[in-house]
Amino acid sequence: MHAPRQSPIAAWISLLEKHAEATQSLQNDKSTTARNLAWSLDFATAVVVTNIRRSPKEIRSALRLIVEAVVPRVAPEQGIFAAFSELDARIFGGWMKDAVFLKWSRLGGHRPGKTSTPGTTNPRITVELDERLMYGSKARLVLVLLHQTTHAYFLTCCAPPKVAGSRDPRLGHDRHFCMILHSVLGLFSDRRNQLPRRKWHQPSAMVGRAPKWRREAPESSDVRQFRRPGHLGICDHDQSSISCSTCLEPFQCEIPADQVIQWYEEDCAQIDVSRASTVYTLSDNGPEGTPRIRAGLGSDFVEFVWDGKAFKIPRSRIQANTSLNYRLARQRNGRELQIPDVSLETFRSLYNFVRTGSYAPELMKVQNNQETVSASSSTAGPPEILETRKDWPDFLSIDIRAVKVAAELGFSELERYALRRLFAQHFTHNDPIIALQDIYEKGCVPDGLRDWVVSFMAKPLSYRQAGQTEQFNLELLQQSLSFAASMTRLMEESGALREDVRRATTKIMRSSQEESNQMAMVHPPSLQLAQNPSHFHSDPQPRDPISLPSQWWNETRLPSLSNVDPIGRRGGRSPPLFMPRLPSNGHMSAYSPYSGSSRMFDESPEPRYEDRANCWGRFY
Repeated sequence: MHAPRQSPIAAWISLLEKHAEATQSLQNDKSTTARNLAWSLDFATAVVVTNIRRSPKEIRSALRLIVEAVVPRVAPEQGIFAAFSELDARIFGGWMKDAVFLKWSRLGGHRPGKTSTPGTTNPRITVELDERLMYGSKARLVLVLLHQTTHAYFLTCCAPPKVAGSRDPRLGHDRHFCMILHSVLGLFSDRRNQLPRRKWHQPSAMVGRAPKWRREAPESSDVRQFRRPGHLGICDHDQSSISCSTCLEPFQCEIPADQVIQWYEEDCAQIDVSRASTVYTLSDNGPEGTPRIRAGLGSDFVEFVWDGKAFKIPRSRIQANTSLNYRLARQRNGRELQIPDVSLETFRSLYNFVRTGSYAPELMKVQNNQETVSASSSTAGPPEILETRKDWPDFLSIDIRAVKVAAELGFSELERYALRRLFAQHFTHNDPIIALQDIYEKGCVPDGLRDWVVSFMAKPLSYRQAGQTEQFNLELLQQSLSFAASMTRLMEESGALREDVRRATTKIMRSSQEESNQMAMVHPPSLQLAQNPSHFHSDPQPRDPISLPSQWWNETRLPSLSNVDPIGRRGGRSPPLFMPRLPSNGHMSAYSPYSGSSRMFDESPEPRYEDRANCWGRFY
């Protein structure tokens, strides 16, 4: 059983009392309130459809009240404002409050209404209804009002087109528009829920005074295409202009309901609309919410969606980070970034870096306040492992997780900053096993982070007893009772870690070899060869100092008896430790400065043996 039907006058009065303030705002042509939430069309459609599906009974009752309240014989121009406010509050969530200007106009032709963008006829979004609707069908008036209210909702909540001067999809009649209208119609598909069908409560004299409908067609159009105004036909969705809608019919859509519903279930039904009403900021106490309607223009900020909440980031800070700005520009709406499922501390690092360019804890400030700062004799990172302390700030894990989330988002500025922090630490009291677990057990590992692990494990320890050989972080991880078992388990589970351990071992061996070479260079060359005759890997047969393969020299090569070695130095010289790479043309002038590859001055990543015929057998 339905509730007792109110009389038209009682329904009209109850609506006016309920929306008295909103009614005044709708008629205020001096207001300049601007609002644009910059949502996508999909998200805006999902918000309305979800609201309709959650409270169908309340919306049916509201629509019945609206139909009863639109009374032409008692202040016909006033009831429509209260009806608009009721539609906005019940169906559209109240997003259009104070942002829309509604008025009656003589539109001409058989255009029942139109909706214009801000600045076209008024600083606010403007909805115009043809004044002849006051004297026609009550159902037609409500349907036209619902039609134009849907346009105003999309203008209020959705971002404008990116290309200026292009067709505005918010004013069209596509799938998003039709889905909202079909959802409202679906509430009355059952015969028990039909809208009232009784005729207008208007005196016959009012009908006589009603203006005549005229066919006011443009001169360039065929008059026959304009049907009688009362006909409920198909809305022409191809005639929407840049700044206002062109609605030739009140309600029906070209797209069938079953096709629209199928599209919605596939593309929009899974959208989480819980973040629609509130935006958040992140403080030291955690997320703090602000009503979205008071958050300002949506075009001025970007939203980071994390844990079902939308966090507000000024767009100017996004533009300062090129990689993040590029990622957002490639998205369809360009103002929402979905953050991976990370902890609050990791998200705080990302959030603070975008807003301020850094994140806590401050590396040097915290280290300078520690009493063990003098325990490390090293002045460069990565850190060496000291005794584990539970009260020590978790520097390693915070930076490692920041690197991984930045790599997943393609946020190169944050990734470089976090890696610099990792290399800037001179020592650590954090548990290194936990740090390695964060790297290798959760998701893919960025290349920069693996390079840091190699340098970290090859870091020499500054504390050692007299007569003890030099030790490294890797040896401590593999031999210490505190870390050995966990390190072995990690290496068994992660092939990437095994490869990085091999690289670190190679780096340690090369470092030890270079140190031995430097120690040997302080002695005369004769003593070097006597002590270690195979040090230089000399050929079995002695060669002329400049007897190189002919393809390395051009026609003007140096004479074989010249007292000049291959890199332009005069006098007798012992063979170099590393063979310089010659230019691609095979010519090196004896007197001009060397202009070939600079690799001769770089550290070779891996020693390779030159096995080409008739060439020096040395590492280069």
